[in-house]
Amino acid sequence: MDDPPDSGLYLANTDRLTVTDLILGTVDLTQTQMVVLFACQTGITDFRKAPNEVVCFSGAFMQAGVPAIISTLWPVE
Repeated sequence: MDDPPDSGLYLANTDRLTVTDLILGTVDLTQTQMVVLFACQTGITDFRKAPNEVVCFSGAFMQAGVPAIISTLWPVE
C-alpha cells in the first residue's frame, strides 16, 4: 500500500476503519480489552515505506489504548 495510514478494515456494517481513525482517536475504544486481527500479515509493517511502526493496525490499536492485540505475521488463506 502506498499510503499506510489509509489502510482500512471493512466492518460488518460496511463502515471502514482506517489506521488514521485509530491514531487520531476518532473511535472510542476505551472499553475494548482485546483486538484480534485475523487476516494476511496484519502484524507486519513495510519499514521501507513506513519507518514508524505505529503506522500499522496493531500499532494503531495500541496507540488507541487497546491493551491486548493479536495479529498475524504469516499469510492466512
